[in-house]
Amino acid sequence: LPEVYFFASIGEGTSSSIVYKGLTTLSIAAALTTIPLLLYEFVMRKRGASLWTAAKKVYYELLYEARTNNDIVRSAQYSAEKIPIVLLYGFFSSRKTLAVMEKLLTRQGYEVMSFNLGGSLGVFFTRGIPETAEFIDRKIQRQMKRYGFEKVHVVAHSKGGLVALYWLLKNGGAKYCDKVITMGTPYKGTWLVYLAIFTPLGFFWKDVWQMRPGCSFLKTLHETEIPKNLKIHCLYSNQDRIAIDTAGVFKANGDIIGVPMHHLSHFQFLARRDVASTIGRIIRDEPLLTKQSEESLSSQDETVEHLDLDSHKSAG
Repeated sequence: LPEVYFFASIGEGTSSSIVYKGLTTLSIAAALTTIPLLLYEFVMRKRGASLWTAAKKVYYELLYEARTNNDIVRSAQYSAEKIPIVLLYGFFSSRKTLAVMEKLLTRQGYEVMSFNLGGSLGVFFTRGIPETAEFIDRKIQRQMKRYGFEKVHVVAHSKGGLVALYWLLKNGGAKYCDKVITMGTPYKGTWLVYLAIFTPLGFFWKDVWQMRPGCSFLKTLHETEIPKNLKIHCLYSNQDRIAIDTAGVFKANGDIIGVPMHHLSHFQFLARRDVASTIGRIIRDEPLLTKQSEESLSSQDETVEHLDLDSHKSAG
C-alpha cells in the first residue's frame, strides 16, 4: 500500500511536491511498521522475553533443520521385481514430514523413495512446480536405470500433488507411472498464497503464483488430456482448510476417483494409519470398504478404518 500510494502520487504536482509526498509516504510507512514492533518488544520484555530473541531462535531452528535435520535413512537398494512408491511433500515442508508415512508404508511391505525437493534454505519446498516436475523426472529415471524397476507409483501431499500431475501430464511421466494418489491437493488453488504474494516473498517463490485460484497454470493443467492408462485417486476432506472438500479432487476427463476422508485435517494425511491402509488398498487394486461413522474414524487412529468411495525408503 505505501508503494501504491507513492507511485500514484508521481502523476501529481511539481517535482518538489513529488519528493515531499514520497518522503512523507515512506515516513508514514516506516512508522506504521516500526511502532507496533517496538510496542510488542516492550510488552515482551516486561514479561521477561524479547521479540528479537524469539526471532533469532526461530531463525536458528530453521537453519538447524536445513543443515542437519532433513535426512531420512536411505535404502541400500530397491528390487527390480517390485514397484516402488515415490512420496512427494507439499509447500514449505521438508522431506522430514514424510518420515511417518514412509514407515507406515514400509511396514506394509512397500519400497518407498523420496527426494529433497529443494527451495528455501535448500530444504523448505518453494520451488516452481514445472521445474520440480523436471527434477523428479530426472531423479526417477536415474533410480530406474540403477535398480532395474520399470515403473513407479506416486503418493503426493498438497502441492506435491500438483507437481505429480504436472510430471505425469506434461513431462511424460505416465510412460512409467499408471497410478497416482494425491492427498489434500489444492487443485483449485488456495487463497492463502496471497499471504506470500502481497509480501516480498512473492518475488522469490514462483510456486505461490502457480497456486492462485483461477490462475492460467491451474486452468492449463485441468485442460490437459489424461492418458488412458493413468488412474488418479484424490483423497480429500471437508476438514481440510487448504484444499477444502471436493476442491481436493482433480476435475478433468479421465479415470479420476475421489476418496472422502472427512475426519482428517490437511496435515493429518501424512501421519495416519488409516490413510496408509487406504493407499495400500488403492495400489493393490483392492476395493475400498463401506463407510463407518465420522466419530469412529476420528477416535480410532490405531485402527484401519473403512471408507466410502464417491464417483516408501528413500533415494538420493
